[in-house]
Amino acid sequence: MTRHEGDYYPTPPCAVDALLRAVSDAFVPELSMLYERRTPALDPAAGAGTLLSWGAPQGSKTHAIEINPILAEQCRIRGHETIEGDALALAWPHSPLVIMNPPNSLLGAFVGLGLAHVRYCHSVLCVLHPSQWSQTAEQAGLPVGDKVELTWRPAFIPKGTISPKTGKPVGGPGQTYVWEIWTPAMVRYPRASGRYMRVTRPPEDKARVEEHARIAGAIGRLGIGTEGEA
Repeated sequence: MTRHEGDYYPTPPCAVDALLRAVSDAFVPELSMLYERRTPALDPAAGAGTLLSWGAPQGSKTHAIEINPILAEQCRIRGHETIEGDALALAWPHSPLVIMNPPNSLLGAFVGLGLAHVRYCHSVLCVLHPSQWSQTAEQAGLPVGDKVELTWRPAFIPKGTISPKTGKPVGGPGQTYVWEIWTPAMVRYPRASGRYMRVTRPPEDKARVEEHARIAGAIGRLGIGTEGEA
């Protein structure tokens, strides 16, 4: 899989629904409580803002950070309070809930800042990442979080999407993914192991699936993430 600077693969709605299933099942009680209270949410790698739109508590105030100006404007159109800039070089707005799916190439850097946010802002951090990242040396020194495994392989670029660079189809299922969730207690008092939950693929929300396809179809026009499979 080839990636490049500024690459962007929008989070599929089925992956967002997996997090919401964990919330409804009270898998992490502290997280479910934040949803019940409709607490403000932040996505520091927001892309077009759909993860916040679909995954933040309903009716909550939402904050976004996005480095690409076109995508940042899409966040604003969706009603998110948006900072245009590099989240790795900016102070994050205070938020009790952080939800993100950062670029794989910057995953460790975003998780490190997210955990610092948890510690100093008493927040809960939810990160979507490839399942094998849990076994890497990069994550070995981090606190253990609770994990929600997706039992299917979400397609970040819908199958059949045509790359404007090669004229060939890209996309389709890539690899297994996990939501990892950290609370302040997990960060301050690390554990040897976390809780584990597996989620089967939820029913598709047709409107969200169509919106995801429209965004993924615009990737080539934005000059972002057009190479390889997500």
